[in-house]
Amino acid sequence: MFRFKYNDMVNSLVIMMGSLIVSPIIGYLIYYLTANALGIRTILLGGIYGLSILVVLAILSNIITTSSNLNWVLVGILYFAICCLLWGFYFNTPKGGMKTFSLIGMVLVYGVGYLLGTLGFVILWYIMSDFTLYQEEDLGHGLVYQERSITGALSGNQGTVVEIRKTVPGLPFLLYKTAGKKYLNEGVYQKSIDVVYEADRKVVVMKSRNDEWGDEIVIE
Repeated sequence: MFRFKYNDMVNSLVIMMGSLIVSPIIGYLIYYLTANALGIRTILLGGIYGLSILVVLAILSNIITTSSNLNWVLVGILYFAICCLLWGFYFNTPKGGMKTFSLIGMVLVYGVGYLLGTLGFVILWYIMSDFTLYQEEDLGHGLVYQERSITGALSGNQGTVVEIRKTVPGLPFLLYKTAGKKYLNEGVYQKSIDVVYEADRKVVVMKSRNDEWGDEIVIE
């Protein structure tokens, strides 16, 4: 089923704004409230860091979940883990140069985070828009068509990124990239594209609804 993803963009923005604002506070509370319960602190931090490592490995392997909102929650957990690390350096470092360095790091990281999560949310919106789905369609055969619009906020060039993803065997809520293309300045930016998977040819056929543009992606 073909879906435009504007609602997901708004939800994802709210998720990231919340993460940027709340993560430093929760990180502090973990250390403050577990000052006399180091075992609980170890379990909590171990879970946070363990999940963060899995998220990093998934990003490096180009694996995402089927939920755009959940993907951004996982990105938010990475920031939360960074906040916990910074508080850990601060609380566990004796007074001196390293403690001052950790304090400066917190001011910089948290400062940028709070700026993007509040007054600078428009900047956050533009940064996230290059990584948020614009269109999505289930092609059957375990394949999913995903399209992202490049606003030019980071690269300076507007365009469209098309990715064909496939479900991970045994883990249908995970998708890995099997093929893809990037189109810059080709007149397909944020345009409606009809997509069909021709199973006999193992080809995804794309065509703009005004028939001015078309292309094919071979599925290996």
